[in-house]
Amino acid sequence: MNDDQDEHYDHSKKATVDLKSLPGKHLQHFVKPRSMKLFQMMDLPHGFLDVDLDVWHGRDDYKHAREKLQSLRVVNDQAECDVALIQEYSGLLTKNETQLQFLLQVVEEHRRLYPDSRKQTLTNVP
Repeated sequence: MNDDQDEHYDHSKKATVDLKSLPGKHLQHFVKPRSMKLFQMMDLPHGFLDVDLDVWHGRDDYKHAREKLQSLRVVNDQAECDVALIQEYSGLLTKNETQLQFLLQVVEEHRRLYPDSRKQTLTNVP
């Protein structure tokens, strides 16, 4: 994938992993040609990748990359946005917990019946 294609690539796609097959996997099963993008985007040293795994821990470039990666804060932006949204709207719509729970059930049922907002979906009302 070249840089132009990468700009339009949906990086939000979630990886799926078959947990039953995980114990038999090794590092090389997870590294793909685009894996180097991480090192480039974060300006991480990557010379240690060219040597045997057993000597990585003694290398300064490995230690620097490891420290930088371990200092990253992992967040789930979508979940945080969803929580903030429901907190904001629940306070605006009702102060009654029973009404709020009923409202959430109605929204859930609506989403089940109408999974998207396409005209065809909305006109095929049961």
